[in-house]
Amino acid sequence: MSEEKHGLARTLDQLVKRAEEHPGQAQRQPLAHGLRVDVMVKDGQTYLQISRDSTWPSAREWGTVTRDFPSPVPNVAAKRIHDGHRYYLKAQWATVHADALPLTPNPSPNGRGEEGQGVVEYALLLALVTITVLVILALVGPAVGNVFSNLYVGI
Repeated sequence: MSEEKHGLARTLDQLVKRAEEHPGQAQRQPLAHGLRVDVMVKDGQTYLQISRDSTWPSAREWGTVTRDFPSPVPNVAAKRIHDGHRYYLKAQWATVHADALPLTPNPSPNGRGEEGQGVVEYALLLALVTITVLVILALVGPAVGNVFSNLYVGI
C-alpha cells in the first residue's frame, strides 16, 4: 500500500513525470513566495534548479525541494548562478528510476527518518546556551555584584 503524496512532494512528482515524458525539455512550476522549480531529464541525467527574481533561494528551500523530490537526490552541491534578474541554485545527477530502487520498508511513518529532528536540535542548542550563561554568571557574578555595591555605597 503506497502513501498518498501531498503538497510539494506531489507537485514535484508530477513535474518529474512531465520531464520524463518530454526528455530534454525543462518543466517549470511556480511555487510560493516567488520561488520556481525547474526539472529536466536528458541523457540519463536529472537537472534540478530552483530560482527567484531579485534574490537567492535559501539553502533551506533547496533542502526542502531535494527532501521532497520523488527520487533520491545525491548529496550534490548546488551551483549558484545569477542570470540577469533571476538567481538560481542548480544541480544535476545520474537519473535513478523508482523501479531500480530496492524494496525496503521506510524507517519512519513519513519515510524520511527526520520526524522531530528540528525540535530536538533547538532544545539541545537552548540547553547549551543556558549552561554557558549559568557558568559565566557563576564565574563573574560576584565581581559584578561588588561593582554595583561600590557604586551604591559611593552614591
